[in-house]
Amino acid sequence: MQNLTVPIELDYKKTNEEWEGKWVTEDCYDQVVSTETYINGLQIYSPSTSVIESEPIATILPNVFKSDTKDYLMKTLFSINETSTMRANASGPIDHEDMKAKGMIEGVDYKLRTPNSYYLKKKDGTWNDIAEANEIHSIMAGYKRGRFTGKIGLSVWAKDNPDKWEALKTVGEGCSRSFKKGQPDAWNRQRKFCEDMIKEDFRSGIYTTFSPNKYNEKHSKQMSLHIDSGDLGGKTTMAIFRVGDYSGAYFVLPRYRVALDIADNSVLITNSGDLHGVTQIKGSGTRLSCVSYCDKKVATMGQLGKSEKPIGKHANKTTLEGFFGD
Repeated sequence: MQNLTVPIELDYKKTNEEWEGKWVTEDCYDQVVSTETYINGLQIYSPSTSVIESEPIATILPNVFKSDTKDYLMKTLFSINETSTMRANASGPIDHEDMKAKGMIEGVDYKLRTPNSYYLKKKDGTWNDIAEANEIHSIMAGYKRGRFTGKIGLSVWAKDNPDKWEALKTVGEGCSRSFKKGQPDAWNRQRKFCEDMIKEDFRSGIYTTFSPNKYNEKHSKQMSLHIDSGDLGGKTTMAIFRVGDYSGAYFVLPRYRVALDIADNSVLITNSGDLHGVTQIKGSGTRLSCVSYCDKKVATMGQLGKSEKPIGKHANKTTLEGFFGD
């Protein structure tokens, strides 16, 4: 693999304060790196660290899946049309003019919780308890701990779509191979954590959760700058596929002022604890991706594990249905 050192590393806190929750613009980056030109893969390093002694801030591995597997995975990912209104950190600021176009007026039909989320007014005049966000083609599939129950189970989507769930696990297998090759020390730390802390029933290899995403001009055009705080060690791996012709849809790390134009059939390994987002896509094509990660909250064994014992008012309940639908 080739090495590339970015010219700048900005302050973590200041970068987050300036950009978190906002759409990605050209003001967020100084250079666009096309990974297609790095046929053997690419390791990207911060200027403040040694290439010999440190892990890269990003690794891109090309040509990960064989042709028939790639076609199967692309077809599956393209067929996933479900959306979410629960990803406020990634779905961008609420545009009041867009809300008006949907027939909703601020203060009448909804009120902001944050710049990126809002409460809807119920028929009885009170406000909904759960905030919503802009709708995006990005769902969470896999094992998770119920926010209210404390129990762990497979998401409703995965139960309802067993064939697609199997395809996502196949994506995870390719991501894991790439992770092991590109950042072996980090891969080994995650493998050990999973084996020591997470039951086999609650994971697929070194991953607990997958997030398929779809970008095109007709639906979800971009993803706002955000941090994924639940990933083990901040590490996440993402498979990217390109359908048709498009430009943009760069993966951007504003702290390092770099945008990545990622080639088809590649896997990106990076630190999801660094602010990141995706620029607006342009053209008739579609960018498909699937993020594979380990949710440390699923751990039930060892020193860091937490009991599955139900909590609060759900202590006497045994069902998981309804708590894994978001």
